[in-house]
Amino acid sequence: MIIREELIKLRNELHKLRSQHVAAKTVVDELRKHDARFQTEKLAAELLKGAETDFRAKLLEFYIKTQDTKPIDGVTIKQVTTVQYDRVAAYKWALDRSITMILGLHAKRKDVDSIVDELYNSATFMTLDVSAFEAATKGGLTGLPTQLVKMPQVNVASDLSIFVDDAADM
Repeated sequence: MIIREELIKLRNELHKLRSQHVAAKTVVDELRKHDARFQTEKLAAELLKGAETDFRAKLLEFYIKTQDTKPIDGVTIKQVTTVQYDRVAAYKWALDRSITMILGLHAKRKDVDSIVDELYNSATFMTLDVSAFEAATKGGLTGLPTQLVKMPQVNVASDLSIFVDDAADM
């Protein structure tokens, strides 16, 4: 036979479970909102990236036609020197000349003996130290299988609000 105290206990347990369910539902709803906000931010980031890419492409096109390095407020275009080369040819060039300043090692550089041992034992541990190779080229080291090329680089101010008239967009 069911007694009143049991019913009260069951009612209280049901109330507790309902409260926990409401709390869990609230948490789930907040997570869903957060996920929706995350998806919205992710979409906005993708749209921004596409808009930035298009904007930079149009600025480069304008620069090629006009050579104007300050086409609009908030934008500058500079000539930067880049090093162009075939990585395999550069690696072979450095290896043939045993230029260890340009060849880096995968192993941590603990001491000179370990570096020498690795150089002596196997060339497969070596990779081209790209930054050193490019610095050597820019520094004037001759005979490298490289080419210095000047290319336009678009710089857009990180805060464009000081250049934009919001009233003009409406």
